Amino acid sequence: MASHPPMYVVEARITSFNPSMPTQPTATKSRGKKAKAPPPPPDAWPHPSTFKANPSTLAQAGFFYPDRNDPNASGIVDEVECFMCGHTLGGWEEQDDPHYEHAKRVKQTKCTWALAVCSIQSERVGKDTWRFMSSDRLPTARALEKARRGTFGTYWPHDQAGSKHGITSKKVAEAGFVFTPTSTSPDMATCPYCQTAFADWEMDDVPLCVFSFFTALALIK
Repeated sequence: MASHPPMYVVEARITSFNPSMPTQPTATKSRGKKAKAPPPPPDAWPHPSTFKANPSTLAQAGFFYPDRNDPNASGIVDEVECFMCGHTLGGWEEQDDPHYEHAKRVKQTKCTWALAVCSIQSERVGKDTWRFMSSDRLPTARALEKARRGTFGTYWPHDQAGSKHGITSKKVAEAGFVFTPTSTSPDMATCPYCQTAFADWEMDDVPLCVFSFFTALALIK
């Protein structure tokens, strides 16, 4: 089974917006005057932090910033691409919400990330509060379960042929999780509602029971 593509990792998507940013700050002599911030690299995200569409929110919504030096890149300087469906969006305005913009195009793109994640986040009205306009947004909805399964693709490490590991992507998706691997945790999965994440699954784990136990533990605390 092939490992997941790089942009499946949210940190990689965030990094794509500032590929040339130095990892260590460069000292600047100001001679008593406030030093000016250096201009962003030419291949960095062009919009200021006041935009709702920033590297973090865009990455969470499934987008990465394509290489601007690619000869096939479009001339739209703020065009981003979804790691899951390949759909591109550009022309961002200050109040545009990445989750909402991705979710409202789901009928066109058939994107599993847009449906399983963005459609949920776009209807959040508080930290742990949502206002769903339809029961189709509830975790038990069949369409959402199917979309969550779609986020795993063929990359869930415990689905490989001959594996005796009981934690299949089907079970994890049914329990309410989407696939969110990291560079160190290839089997991490996250609930798109409460953002609870689990990794290093053991053979006898029951995803729904594990989720319920830790959620209850958090409430007790």
